Amino acid sequence: MVHGCVVRPPAVGAKVVSVDESSINGLPGVLKVVVKNDFVGVVAEKLWQAVQAAYSLTVTWSPGTGLPSQRGFYDSLRSHPSRRSTYVVNSDDVDTKLSSAANVLESTYRHPYQMHGSLGSSCAVADVRGDTATIWSATQAVYPLRDTTAMVLGLRPEQVHVIFKRGSGCYGINGADTVSYDAALMSQSVGRPVRVQLSREDEMAWGENYGLPFVIDQRVGVDGSGNIVVWDLESWSATLGGRPGSERPGNVVTGALLGFEPAPFVPRIQAPEPTRFGNRSNAAPSYVTGGVGQTVGGTGTVAGQRVLQH
Repeated sequence: MVHGCVVRPPAVGAKVVSVDESSINGLPGVLKVVVKNDFVGVVAEKLWQAVQAAYSLTVTWSPGTGLPSQRGFYDSLRSHPSRRSTYVVNSDDVDTKLSSAANVLESTYRHPYQMHGSLGSSCAVADVRGDTATIWSATQAVYPLRDTTAMVLGLRPEQVHVIFKRGSGCYGINGADTVSYDAALMSQSVGRPVRVQLSREDEMAWGENYGLPFVIDQRVGVDGSGNIVVWDLESWSATLGGRPGSERPGNVVTGALLGFEPAPFVPRIQAPEPTRFGNRSNAAPSYVTGGVGQTVGGTGTVAGQRVLQH
């Protein structure tokens, strides 16, 4: 078994312009520089040799598109197109009740990205030889990973065997799928088993989907005794990416660097009215709310309610 290390772009949307393999001539243990579209990796006999070579390799990248300015980030969330604008609950009387309330309290909450921060960074081992591939992975979706790895390698799904192994997990998406592609690509290139473990930098910058940032505007109307009689909430968040599923390797960074498209983004213009109260939403938990039309489906005591998510 040998070891691989990835070289990620310096910015979102950056593409490979050139790779100077001579920049790591003479470094010990280096077996191969792997370049495929905008994917770049280095394979070496030992892990530290691969890490040193990846950091020393000269890669020229295009500027890329970058990310929104942090100074105006929360304002950009409000104006960013959404694909899920949805009324979670709507009792149809919020504006009327707010206008007649004894007092209205308003507040805005800004919640930043939160990293899952798994204790260990993601790791996978791949052994690709000819028309067969075996992947040892901590993926949460073994069969979809089999199908998309086949796409990445140019094989058929039945030629790929994914074996689940325990690894660092998270309530969300970490780098388990993308590092499996990394290992598979480099193993295919050198014809030997390759182990890849993302660095903490790789994991934090490219490996996982962070917990979403939010901007939340809330208004509550109270009666003369200070009891809440109406609740109005509108929130904006970045659209969460997804696992590769069975046909979208471009949903994670390695697939995107190879040229696979992510799932299409289709913005929703008009938020649909709710037809029923779903008791599985953190946006309007049943112990607080549940108003749809004139029916309250939850156990909360506030009858006038409106929750709009973007």
